Amino acid sequence: QRKPNVAGEDLPHVLYRLVDPADYSEKEILVVGAGDSAIEIALALADENRVSLVVRAPEIVRAKESLTREVLARLAFAGTEL
Repeated sequence: QRKPNVAGEDLPHVLYRLVDPADYSEKEILVVGAGDSAIEIALALADENRVSLVVRAPEIVRAKESLTREVLARLAFAGTEL
C-alpha cells in the first residue's frame, strides 16, 4: 500500500483497502488512483454510494482495458459520477 504523504492520511475514515463493499451504503466516497485496484474498488462501491475517482492524468492509462471501459461507461451514464 502506498500512502499519498499528505496531511490527513492517517485519519480514521481514510482507508487503504476495501474488505467488503457491502459495509458501505449511501456514503460519499473518494477513491484516489487509476490502477486496477482503485478502479475495481470504485466500481464495487458505485452501486450503493456516490463515488468520485481522482486521477493525476487526464486519462486512465494504467488499468486493464476492460476496467477502463466499464468506468467510462458508468461516467457517461451518470454524467460526472460513478
